[in-house]
Amino acid sequence: MKVHLSVRDMVSLSALLLSGVFSSSQVPPNNHDHLSAAPEPVERFEFVAETPFKVAERGAFHRLWKKTVRLANTVTGEEREEERSFVELSDGMHYWDGEWKESQELIEPLDTGEAVAIRGQHKVIFSPNINTEGSFDLLTVDAKRLRGHVVGFVHHRSAHRKLSAGGHSEG
Repeated sequence: MKVHLSVRDMVSLSALLLSGVFSSSQVPPNNHDHLSAAPEPVERFEFVAETPFKVAERGAFHRLWKKTVRLANTVTGEEREEERSFVELSDGMHYWDGEWKESQELIEPLDTGEAVAIRGQHKVIFSPNINTEGSFDLLTVDAKRLRGHVVGFVHHRSAHRKLSAGGHSEG
């Protein structure tokens, strides 16, 4: 069943509903005691001190920063502390090594001639000769192993709008 109300009917219905809200039983008595009471003071807080932001939590893609701020009520003199925080997000921000550690874009040489990038979510081993089969070995964060090698390269010189291409010379 649908009910169609005109604008006049909706205004009348609204007035009827509002009259119930402001019925005489809800109006304070006619004495003016409530007007003579002093108004409540407005609470105002003033900055007193703060601690610097520090990392409170780490995850694979986030860092939670927190600090404490001390405020004083200008009316009562009461002091209180509040915590302020924000979350910083970034892809691959940390890697797991018994605890969350800051990722680093770092390739480190080994005594064997190989180089490794192990301070991030993905781990990579580079062969000393990039012109060999399996010259890089990548372990992804979800434990997938990818091995490969360079089969060619392209160099683009934007100033001269030229492309140079080269390839693998093995037969």
